[in-house]
Amino acid sequence: VEGLENGLITKDIINKYKGIDPTFFICGPRLMYDFIDKELDILNIPSRRRRYEVFGENKNIQDDTGYPLDGIKEFNIDVHIGVSCISIKAKSNESVLVALERNGILVNNACRSGSCGFCRIKLLSGNCYINKESDFRRYYDKEYNYIHSCSAYPLSDLSIKIPIENSDGSIS
Repeated sequence: VEGLENGLITKDIINKYKGIDPTFFICGPRLMYDFIDKELDILNIPSRRRRYEVFGENKNIQDDTGYPLDGIKEFNIDVHIGVSCISIKAKSNESVLVALERNGILVNNACRSGSCGFCRIKLLSGNCYINKESDFRRYYDKEYNYIHSCSAYPLSDLSIKIPIENSDGSIS
């Protein structure tokens, strides 16, 4: 759209709009938080002037109380979309959504904290860690083994089914 900024939110763009004594609200994926924090550090914006999405992506899932694994493990995920199936690798410290994206499989998502349900997929087999405090799945989603891929972390090999309407419909 003409007249609007686009692209990376760099220190130059932040500096252009920051005004006097600004407070920043940051909402998005973990990689964006890390990038923006570095840019804000360059501009000497104190941490007291930074706010983050209430839940947002976990910074380090292994720091969650109740997280059952020690160290980072690697698992296989069999991904079913329509009649296609592909096997990808996933790390225990990354959400299923991040593993999918890292492997070129796009899934609709919005909040990246488990609250919106856009990234809902069916867990066919395997186990995931989902923080109980931020498990916003509906009762029947839990009952019938649906997970929000942005807030589910593999604890074993998984088999998942992504609804065709919840993806770009392809497996690269």
